[in-house]
Amino acid sequence: MVVLSNMNFGFLIGRGELIPEIFSCLDKKDIFLYFLTQFNAYVQKELTVPLQYVLNLNSLEEIFEAKIQILLNNLDINHIKKICPLSAEIIHNYKNKSFKDKIILDIPYFSVAKLIKMIYFKETPGLVFNSKDFFINYVFSKIQKMHKDKEVIVEENVLYLTKNDGKVLCVMPSFSEFNREKEGTFDRDLRKAFNMCKENMDIYLVLPRQKKLCRHIEIKGCNSSGKEKSIKVVPYSINNKIIKKG
Repeated sequence: MVVLSNMNFGFLIGRGELIPEIFSCLDKKDIFLYFLTQFNAYVQKELTVPLQYVLNLNSLEEIFEAKIQILLNNLDINHIKKICPLSAEIIHNYKNKSFKDKIILDIPYFSVAKLIKMIYFKETPGLVFNSKDFFINYVFSKIQKMHKDKEVIVEENVLYLTKNDGKVLCVMPSFSEFNREKEGTFDRDLRKAFNMCKENMDIYLVLPRQKKLCRHIEIKGCNSSGKEKSIKVVPYSINNKIIKKG
C-alpha cells in the first residue's frame, strides 16, 4: 500500500510506503531511487544501500530486508557475542521477531545491528524521514562533496560557499511543488531568496525535479532594497545511470 504524505518519506513495516505527493506521478522504481540516494547521503557509509536493489525488489521494506540479510551473511556471530553483546541481542531478537514494544537507546557496534535497531526497535517499526529535512541533507551533502577544497557554511538551511572569483554561492533547498499559479511553499521560499539577495551573490533555489520543472530557469524580481535581482531555480534529479555506480 502507498500513502501520499506532505511531510514524510519512507516505509512502515507491513504497511507499505509513505510517499511525498510531489513524487506521486513518478514510477515506483524512481521513487525508491530517490529514497535510497537520500538515505545513503544521510547515514554512515557502512549503512548505505546499493542502488541496484531497486531493479529486482518491489518495496522499500524488501530492499532494506535484503540489505540486512547481506550484512548478516557476512558476520561471525561468535565474534559479535565477544565484542558487542548488545549487537548479539539485537540480532537474536530480530531473527526471533521478538522486537515488539522494545526500544533500545544505546548504539550497537556492528552495522547490521545498527540498521536493525534503526528500523525495528521503535514504537512504530519502519524507516520514515521528514521529507524536507531529508532533501536538505541530500543537497548539502552533494555540494560539500563537490567542493571539499572550499569553506562551506550552513545557516538556517542555507548553504554559503565562496567561489574562486570571489562571488558567494548561496544554495537554498526547497522541498516544494513548482507551481506559479497558486500560492505555496515555493512562493514563500522564492520571496525569502530574493530578500537574501546582495551584491556579489549568486542564489540557487533547489527543488526536486518534477513535471513542471525539468530544467533550470531564472526568475527576476526585487530584493528587500528594491534592486532588481535574479534567482536561479534548479531541479535536482536522480539519474538512472547512477544505478550502475551503486
